[in-house]
Amino acid sequence: MIDTINGGNARYLSELPEFQDDLPHGIVNKTKTDVGGTYVAVNCRFSYIIVCPFRDLVDSIAADKNNKYEVFKCYGGTREAAFKNFLKEHSTYKIAVTYDSLTKLLKWMNGKTEGWKLLIDEYHLILEDMDFRESAIMGMCRNIERFNHYTFLSATPIEEEYEIDFFKNLPHYKVEWDNS
Repeated sequence: MIDTINGGNARYLSELPEFQDDLPHGIVNKTKTDVGGTYVAVNCRFSYIIVCPFRDLVDSIAADKNNKYEVFKCYGGTREAAFKNFLKEHSTYKIAVTYDSLTKLLKWMNGKTEGWKLLIDEYHLILEDMDFRESAIMGMCRNIERFNHYTFLSATPIEEEYEIDFFKNLPHYKVEWDNS
């Protein structure tokens, strides 16, 4: 079952009551691009890890001038010392990480996920990339369940008939906008 959220004439998800200070647990079909899904995670009061399919998206999220919090970038070449310094310097944590580096990041966190929320951005690419990135994607999927709260976000989600069982058991949300 899909819970429909009325986006009305709003421009951004953060304008809707359901997204005022967080993303819901489950799968969110925002149905439009550039409506600020990652913006909600980066600017809310909770510590978030934003999992991205590729490095350029990590860089883009961290470079957004509208971010309320600094975003730590984690991908190949990122060192644990830089991560530890980031933790010392901040009290609310925002981390953008590639699929491939999520396992490394969790190792640096000693597997402690309590108090963290997870956003898997552009999750529809999981199915598309499975052929050539299976190891990274399967590692990411094993790690997701270590979190109490996780959100899969996309404007072009995987159709229900192609979803893996893990997805089928999650709450589903669809935002319907008046101006689409």
